[in-house]
Amino acid sequence: MFFSNLLSNLLSVLEVFLVVIPALMVVAFITLAERKTMASMQRRIGPNFVGLYGILQPFADALKLILKEYVSPTQANFILFFLGPTEWCGKSLMWEKLSNSGDFLKLMVPNHSRKTVSG
Repeated sequence: MFFSNLLSNLLSVLEVFLVVIPALMVVAFITLAERKTMASMQRRIGPNFVGLYGILQPFADALKLILKEYVSPTQANFILFFLGPTEWCGKSLMWEKLSNSGDFLKLMVPNHSRKTVSG
């Protein structure tokens, strides 16, 4: 029973990796293509120092992002410094979800379909 659940969980993780990793690779190389295109529009060479014709540039960018030094203001509250943007992102996503559904209108517009008894 334990090994069955473990195998199922490992297969689920593998499926996620089989979807996420190629998607990240596509984004990385589309970014490289965009940078090359922008460089050619500005009559520059573009990213070409890492690897043959800059093909390893996305990996260098990812390594730079991973090894980037963490910077935080010295007087800032650590928790609020990170939770503030997270809170606003969550609120904006909820707002978008509500505004794109019909439920938002039910919240904002009063119900005028009630019958009133006039005497």
